Amino acid sequence: MHESGSPTDAVPGVDARESIRDYIEANTSALGAGELRDDDDIFDKGFVTSIFAMQLLAHIENTFDIEVPDDYLNLQRFSSVERMVEMVDELRAVPSG
Repeated sequence: MHESGSPTDAVPGVDARESIRDYIEANTSALGAGELRDDDDIFDKGFVTSIFAMQLLAHIENTFDIEVPDDYLNLQRFSSVERMVEMVDELRAVPSG
């Protein structure tokens, strides 16, 4: 579990920060293990393409059982691990229904 006590800790066995970072590192050949910092802008560094960004979106939605609204689909929200964790926390805090 993440030590911050963030809402994503509520998903049993899934740490948002670790899950997102691991997904990016596992699917980006330009990265070596441990090279990705949580505040790295993955688009500025050229780590990802637009197709990979869509795959990352699917990973986030499926892993955390959330739907990312269209108005959240922008480079800023997906620019770093930190930003994506904030987005997951924000969306998980919204009551469903």
